[in-house]
Amino acid sequence: MRFKRFWRVSSEWIMDANCTLFAFALSTCGYESMSAKHRRTFAALFEDPVRVNILWNDIVTLMKSLGADVTERAGSRVAFTLDGRTIVLHRPHPGKEVRPYAVEDLRDFLVEAGVTP
Repeated sequence: MRFKRFWRVSSEWIMDANCTLFAFALSTCGYESMSAKHRRTFAALFEDPVRVNILWNDIVTLMKSLGADVTERAGSRVAFTLDGRTIVLHRPHPGKEVRPYAVEDLRDFLVEAGVTP
């Protein structure tokens, strides 16, 4: 998805992509320090219906940019700890795309941790 325009309105970013508006609070998640790639990944996580083409490496770098601790666990499990909360996700294999149920779980985890769009 390509974002056509970016506006800075008070303390929020509003992105217009194909007549869809997203508003993100800057103070909630350190959004101002995110790269453009991280902002696109963050927006993709909260799209409805759930996207099926979000790459695992994009999720890992986004979580690191939000300040999460990333811990490798047994097998293909990876734990993300943010704000005292932990979620364990399975690294996708053999493909690179995160499964839709994992995207939904990560979305719920971010909302619980206070990182919301």
